[in-house]
Amino acid sequence: MKKIILPLLILVLMSGCVRIDSASIDELIEVTMSSKYDLFNHQNKGFKYYLPRELFIVSDDEYNEVIKSKHYDYYLYVDLVRYFNKMEEVFTENSSLYYSKIFEYKERKGILNIASLENEEYLIKATYNYATIQVKVKENDINEAVVNIMVILSSIQYNNDVVKNLLEEERINSLDEQVNVFDNNLTDDDYLDFEEEYEDNNEEYNPDMIN
Repeated sequence: MKKIILPLLILVLMSGCVRIDSASIDELIEVTMSSKYDLFNHQNKGFKYYLPRELFIVSDDEYNEVIKSKHYDYYLYVDLVRYFNKMEEVFTENSSLYYSKIFEYKERKGILNIASLENEEYLIKATYNYATIQVKVKENDINEAVVNIMVILSSIQYNNDVVKNLLEEERINSLDEQVNVFDNNLTDDDYLDFEEEYEDNNEEYNPDMIN
């Protein structure tokens, strides 16, 4: 059985009686997002969230972060403009994907899409709370990746004053300048394009770093 090393995963197992490796994706979304895990151990300009253990920030700016696990890179994009303007997020399920479902938590909707790629890989992309995370994983790691993603997205909290200051300083002052990661198109090319944005900025991965 695959070793579970995240404290939150253990919490989910104990409180919800759900095995991560055998649970359905629907169960993982419901149990993880309702676990009331309200701790914060990572802060960026304008927002903060809980970063599961064994994940490490290797690159960040005001609204983009690259997060590494032992085997995979998670790409986080936080849309501060949409958040500040409280713009409605509209989602549509895509039946042609391996998995596509709209979910709701705390009267806020989100969507999780999983596309099957070549080489037995899967591209996971989730949007919730004005933020999007995507990661490419092997099939056996889909469930753990889904839990990591839902932990981060559901724990994000924004600092209104900081967000307002960022906008007023014109660091991010136009929706046209934002990366469009909120559509339902999910292809391997989209993932690679997003990855190239950080190619020259990534710091050396250090498993001992503390954030």
